[in-house]
Amino acid sequence: MSALNVESVEKSVDTITHIMITDDAIFEELTGINHSDMTDADLRWEIRRLMKRFWRFSYSDACIRSMQFLFPDGHVGKIGQDAEMSEEFQQELTALAEEAEGDIAVYDTILDGTTLVFVRQFRNRAHLKRSEGILIIRYDLQMYLRRNNVPSQLDPNMKFYMLTQDSVVYPGGAENEAFLDDLRQRDLPSREGYTFETVNGSKQFIAYQYSEGRHWLYVIAIEYNHIFQNIIVLRNTLIVALAVLLLLALFVTNRLIASITQPLDRLVAYMQQSEPTGTQPPRNQKLAERGDEIGYLYRNFSLLVSRIDRYVSEDYKKRLLLKDYQYRSLQSQINPHFLYNTLDSINWLAKRSRQKDISTMVEALSHLMRYSISKNDASTITLRQEIDIVKDYIDIQSIRFGEELQFELDVEDDLYPYTLPRLTIQPIVENCMNYAVGATDHPCVVRLEAHSEGNCIRLCVSDSGPGLSPEDFEKIASFKTSPHGLGIGLKNINERIKLCFGEEYGMSFENNPGGGLKVILTIPKVVKEDVQTAHS
Repeated sequence: MSALNVESVEKSVDTITHIMITDDAIFEELTGINHSDMTDADLRWEIRRLMKRFWRFSYSDACIRSMQFLFPDGHVGKIGQDAEMSEEFQQELTALAEEAEGDIAVYDTILDGTTLVFVRQFRNRAHLKRSEGILIIRYDLQMYLRRNNVPSQLDPNMKFYMLTQDSVVYPGGAENEAFLDDLRQRDLPSREGYTFETVNGSKQFIAYQYSEGRHWLYVIAIEYNHIFQNIIVLRNTLIVALAVLLLLALFVTNRLIASITQPLDRLVAYMQQSEPTGTQPPRNQKLAERGDEIGYLYRNFSLLVSRIDRYVSEDYKKRLLLKDYQYRSLQSQINPHFLYNTLDSINWLAKRSRQKDISTMVEALSHLMRYSISKNDASTITLRQEIDIVKDYIDIQSIRFGEELQFELDVEDDLYPYTLPRLTIQPIVENCMNYAVGATDHPCVVRLEAHSEGNCIRLCVSDSGPGLSPEDFEKIASFKTSPHGLGIGLKNINERIKLCFGEEYGMSFENNPGGGLKVILTIPKVVKEDVQTAHS
């Protein structure tokens, strides 16, 4: 019922009239009319101008029908519609305004069943007990109800009433409703609630609510049978909706089951056409002995899987043989002696032309190629052989980088006979060339050290390059980075050392205090026979 409350109207009118009272221009004009000597013509002109100023405030609420202002000397200002009223009614409204003592007051009776009447006394600011006049505002209740869509909120079978303790104020002509008089006189238990009454032989559901000041009582009445009829309609609607949903569920379920069983039926029919005779019994005898579609599906599926497994195994072996054949074929096409002779010829031409750098590079490259394409299948070499590979590689890179590269070697002499996996140190030195040499303003020093630590050899490859960020160091220390290009990655080297010597050996990393990265290899002191024994 909140949309029907008169209090919202009263608050709106109270706000408008309060602005009017506090308006300085209105106060000056009002005191000027009441406390200055004017001719009748001037007085009527000033009153008319004041009423027009009053009327501007009504623009904020279109439901205000008219305004009247009763001056203390008996003059009356009027503006708007239906502004005429009797002298007795004026006196009654004057008494109501004086009783409110400057606050807004509402007349208990709705005129003609459509009009609310509000009154407010304007007092002198300097002398609060002195009245400067009384403002009377007529408010169109029907228009308010229409503007707030109250008729659309009520069911056609509902009736809305507004009561006071003395009479029915809305709608007009409802005084003959005996239940309203009884409800008005009753001491209701709460500000809002409901009850059941018999009106003209018909049982009614009555909902009521008091206004905030308990001056007004709002009532909505509706026939009880009409409510029950709505419940029956709702029940029937729910039954029909549930029936439709049940039929829809059955239809969807049937289609779902059909979508599952029909493909199985087609699969069984296909298997029956393709099953060969004289097959071996399936491995799961319990499922194989079933006489239904599941057992038949299992037997054919087992047969199909065994055939696929056999075909895949045969195809895999054939592919391995083909790859091996292709590899050996390509290997046989390379004549190492031809390559060596060609490099010797280039070296001879370089020496003849006195191109020392070219000669040095060709000799180093020749040595590297002998290690790379050698027919020796040994997976391990001595530390001396590995360091020779590194030296040849450094010779080539020194010509490339010039003074930007400095190589230092510190290896204990008694460590040279020990063995390690082929191409273990050279890829680490190559990484230094790729990421450290040329990355700083000063020459990069690449240092290779090998020292004895008990039964182990500690190999260190360090550079004086820019080093790594904490994130990159964490990645390389956890072997999460993949090798670039076609070189042998650090992870590959670490895994080969562990595979060759055991899990307690391998690779670790440290940051150099002066910049750069240090790669540390820990391997045992073993000779080639010991490695071969470990492999066997």
